[in-house]
Amino acid sequence: MSGLIIASPALQRDVRMAVKVCALQLKDLKDWQTIAQKPELDPENWGMRKQRQVGNDCQGQALATGIERTMFYTHGTKDQLSDVFAYQRTEEVDRSFGANQGSSIHGGVKVASQIGIPTEQLYPYTINGKWNYITNLREFKARQTPEVLASMERNRIASYEPAPEFQKALAGVVCGGSIHWGTGWPLRWNSQRIVTAYIAGSGGHATEGVWVKLINGKWHLKFLNSHGDGFYYVDEIGYEQARAKSPYGAFLMLPKDPVEQFYKGQFSLMG
Repeated sequence: MSGLIIASPALQRDVRMAVKVCALQLKDLKDWQTIAQKPELDPENWGMRKQRQVGNDCQGQALATGIERTMFYTHGTKDQLSDVFAYQRTEEVDRSFGANQGSSIHGGVKVASQIGIPTEQLYPYTINGKWNYITNLREFKARQTPEVLASMERNRIASYEPAPEFQKALAGVVCGGSIHWGTGWPLRWNSQRIVTAYIAGSGGHATEGVWVKLINGKWHLKFLNSHGDGFYYVDEIGYEQARAKSPYGAFLMLPKDPVEQFYKGQFSLMG
C-alpha cells in the first residue's frame, strides 16, 4: 500500500491561494517550552488512540488525528473523528473517489479547513467487521445526514500555512496546531524512533505531528503513525530535510486565534 498521492497542479494552486494571513508569530509564543513540558497535554497521555489503517487511507487517518488534536486544545473534547470519511472526502477533492489509490496532503488540508470531518460514532471505520469504504459517490453523499453535516461543521481547522521552520512548527503544535505532512516511506529512525535525517523509501505515507518532546536536551516533533506502532519523533535536521525534499507537501494546521487562546488559557488543563 502507498496511501499518498501528489496533488494536481490545479489543486496545489487552489490550496496556496486559500492560505490566510497567519497571526501566529514565534515572538508571540515565548512560553511555549514551559507549556510543552506539561505531561497532561501530551496526546499519548490524554488518550489519542493508536491507528492501524486497512486501505490506502493514511492521509485520512493523519487528517482526522490533526483535527482531534485541535479540538482537544480548543474545546477539551476527545472525540475520535472518522478516518474513512476524511479519506473518502479527500478522494472526492482529488477527483479519485472510489479508486482507493491514496489521497493528497493538499486535498486533506482543503477538507480540514473548508469541509470538516464527522465523528467516528456517526461515520464508523468498520461496519459488521468490514472496512466502511464505498465506491458509489451518490451513496457517500446520501450518508451525509444533517447530523453528520453538523458534526463536520464543528470539527474543522481555522487556518493553515505551508510547514514553517522548525522552531515555529514546534510552537504551532503546542498552541493547538498539527503538522500535516507527507513523506517518502519508510522513514529511517534510530532505536529511540527518532528521525535524524530524511532517508526515505520509494513509497508515500502521511503521518501527523501532534506534540513535541524534549529528548536528550533537544526538542523534537512527535508524530502519530497509522501502522499500529504508535508515535515516532523528528529532530530539526530531519524535519528541515523532509520539508525541503518531500514532493508530497506539508502544512501547519491551526485553530482559530491560536495566540489569543494560548494566553487566555481557554483550555482548562493549561491553567
